Amino acid sequence: MKKEFRQLIGLMTAVMLILSMMSFPVSAEETQPAPWEGPGIKKDETGKWEYNVLEDGTAVITGFTIEGKALSIPDQVDGIPVTMVARNPQVKPDYAKIRAVKTVTLPKGLKAIEQQAFEFFSAMTSINIPQGLEVIGTAAFKECKSLKSIKIPDSVVRIGDEAFSKCSSLVFPKLPATLTEIGNSVFYQCRMLGKVKLPDSVRTVGENAFAYCQITSLQLNEGLETIGANAFFSHKLKEIVFPASLKSIGNNAFNPNINKGLKKLTFNSSSTELGIGIFGYDNGESEYTKKIQRGEIQETEAGYDKNDPGNWLDYYRDRNNFGQPMLTISCYPGSTADQMYQYFVQKTYLKDKEASAVTAPADRVLTAGMYTNADKVYELVVPEGVEELADSAFAGLETLNKITLPATLTKIGAHAFENCIGLKEVVIQAKTMTEIGAAAFKGCSELKKITIPDGIAEIGDSTFEECRKLETVTMPRKGIVKIGDRAFYGCKTLTALKLCPELETIGKEAFRNCAVQTLNLPDSVTSIGKRAFYSTGLINLKFPAEMDEISESLCAYSTKLSKVTMPKKMKRIAKEAFYKCPISGMNLPEGLESIGERAFAFEASNALQEYGKKKTVAKLHNLVIPASVTVIEKEAFLANDVLASISFAKKGQLAEIGESAFAYCLRLGTLTIPESVQTIGDYAFTRCMQLKSVTIGAGVTKIGKSAFEYCPKMTRITFQGDLKTIGQDLLKSHGRSLTVFCPKGSYIKSFIENHFRGVKVKESK
Repeated sequence: MKKEFRQLIGLMTAVMLILSMMSFPVSAEETQPAPWEGPGIKKDETGKWEYNVLEDGTAVITGFTIEGKALSIPDQVDGIPVTMVARNPQVKPDYAKIRAVKTVTLPKGLKAIEQQAFEFFSAMTSINIPQGLEVIGTAAFKECKSLKSIKIPDSVVRIGDEAFSKCSSLVFPKLPATLTEIGNSVFYQCRMLGKVKLPDSVRTVGENAFAYCQITSLQLNEGLETIGANAFFSHKLKEIVFPASLKSIGNNAFNPNINKGLKKLTFNSSSTELGIGIFGYDNGESEYTKKIQRGEIQETEAGYDKNDPGNWLDYYRDRNNFGQPMLTISCYPGSTADQMYQYFVQKTYLKDKEASAVTAPADRVLTAGMYTNADKVYELVVPEGVEELADSAFAGLETLNKITLPATLTKIGAHAFENCIGLKEVVIQAKTMTEIGAAAFKGCSELKKITIPDGIAEIGDSTFEECRKLETVTMPRKGIVKIGDRAFYGCKTLTALKLCPELETIGKEAFRNCAVQTLNLPDSVTSIGKRAFYSTGLINLKFPAEMDEISESLCAYSTKLSKVTMPKKMKRIAKEAFYKCPISGMNLPEGLESIGERAFAFEASNALQEYGKKKTVAKLHNLVIPASVTVIEKEAFLANDVLASISFAKKGQLAEIGESAFAYCLRLGTLTIPESVQTIGDYAFTRCMQLKSVTIGAGVTKIGKSAFEYCPKMTRITFQGDLKTIGQDLLKSHGRSLTVFCPKGSYIKSFIENHFRGVKVKESK
């Protein structure tokens, strides 16, 4: 049902779009026939030209005989000056000859190129239009598919509907400064237009005027008042600036269709009337959405109001959000755009030219709710004497651009500036403070820099979370002992941070999705939470001397991390600690006891795709496993596709190599499993494509299924002891020259002979 409903909606949308582009002729009773289709049309004395005489005594060419690839329209016919060219719609043209014409010469005294004059001249690449031309009429150059350039003289005052429609090779021409209107579908499907700049004189852009043009740059003029429905439908724009003069934008006017590059919008008017689905969806609060939020209806097709003529579109756009996943919108607070766009946007506010700084009350504590967005507070000065900003003091004040905090301030409460999305500058005059609360600046997406005063002992949870433009954080020289959970989460432009020497704790996800490249962790740090450096820009990382565990997913997806230095006290590397980190330099310390699941793994499918290529994701070439390691867990080194050698300590404590621990290590050449190992898990070395020789220590009693599956170059495998348990497909898809050495009378000998009859079996000495 849902699929059929959406198909119906799609069909209705397509029909509406087609109908919006169609024009219907009025009856003969309502208007007189145009001079190029009415009575009086005749041929000149040469028989080549059909024409009619206009009221001013000049001639309009309504038809012509084409011979060859060139067409030259005369200055006169039968001694009458030619001032207009058009096509008589009552006469069917010879399209084959029309499509063969490559050059057209126009008369010097031409004033108008009217109705369909050169429609379907698909071989014409350029045309010289004489100075003095005033009108380019409806469909005048429609479907001139080879037309690349045209120079429109400044004398032109009108360009009719569809004038250049489907001129698929046309580069946008400079439009005359006298033009006040761009009609419906004028440049429809002109896919090569590129950059579009409207002259200052234009007041109206008609429906579908630039639809399907795939334009890459747009400059709308100050003075423009109306943009019609679908006017720029299916574009490639990244940014649009709407002038202050703009009064209305029609439905779907800037719907990007299949393109998803639109990122930023600026509305310079507070009262522009906005249609439906302008940017591919209308993320305002439709009645359908409001009813769901109030719990009045369920989120289903049956829930929407069928009696509301526009509500089917509400359902379609709100539930699918077709178009852009996120837009940055700059507008005036309280404006039409501000009210309409509430979801899937990152909003900033423009500042009124008359706006000046507001001085906050002089109370000792500034509490929440002092100002709302309706107050349009752009710049705020907190006076001397104020000691505290209470929790949520200015939270959600989206208009605020700048705030100056006094020397007397000692505390910024939790959530004090949360979601102040327009806040760009924070001036802290205090030399010392005691507290900056949790989430104090969370969501301040425009904030670029901040200096933290002395006296602060803790950067609280989420203090700077999602401060996406934060570039510089100046920490005090000493004193900060803790960075809380998610403190710098999502700070995508913060590349460096100098930490205090007394720092002890870094919380969970503290720097997740942060661009930080260098962090000098002081030796005082004893605890770093899960995912603290998940998906960062870190290049090198040296762990503090007192660290004994690397937590789960600590540096996962940090795709630039190339060098890791671990201290002697390190005991455990947890699950996915360095997942997808291209580490090339690393020494596992003596004393390390366990290497967790997928700790240094990559994607197996990607490894196979890159096999045989010089460019690889993984960078670890050699690996030395310390004697202290007791277990290598499941997929620990999966798909390290450049790993060429593994050295195990001969008298170590390693008892277990987990499932797929070294699977897809495509360049591993030789392998010696020490006697301490008792269990080799399923698929442990599957698809080690370059593995040639394997020695399995006498302590191994169990090998899981497919442990050496798809190792086609392996020529020798030696079992120094016997096995109690052997999984299926141990050597599946082995090479033709494989020889297995095993003890006389052993279980492994009979197993190989019974299950892999193409393999040579010899007794080990």
